[in-house]
Amino acid sequence: MRAFRDPANDAIVAEHGLIELLRRTVRWERSDQLEPAEAMRMMQNWQVPGAAMAMLNWYRATPIQVPAMDEPMALPDALRGPFPKLTIPTLVIWAMDDLALPSCNLNGMEDAVPDVTIVPVPGCGHFVPWEAPDAVNAAMDEWLAAQLL
Repeated sequence: MRAFRDPANDAIVAEHGLIELLRRTVRWERSDQLEPAEAMRMMQNWQVPGAAMAMLNWYRATPIQVPAMDEPMALPDALRGPFPKLTIPTLVIWAMDDLALPSCNLNGMEDAVPDVTIVPVPGCGHFVPWEAPDAVNAAMDEWLAAQLL
């Protein structure tokens, strides 16, 4: 996220697309769980010069401050709560091997969302809809059917 927010990387994205920034900072490797055609389309889209600038600006607009990896994280004042609970039935499908959004983010979810159904997807990274479409569709089908009862 720090690399996405750094304007010093704009020239890289403008010239080579998002893929070069990912290669330099995230050390992201294409998931072997993606269908080859889908993975190829994603890689091609990420190589379009300048196409990711709107996404980078979204990251820049967020007030979230990301500490360095060896730095303790202080909870921002805006996140100290109390928060109103989300009271509607909610489905969360979580990729358990996501490097950007680790599963520890699920801790306390039930406190904030009392009517939550969490479906973990093991062996899946950041692109869960593409890496595990059958698991995602099954979770949604089951959850939606239960909501109709």
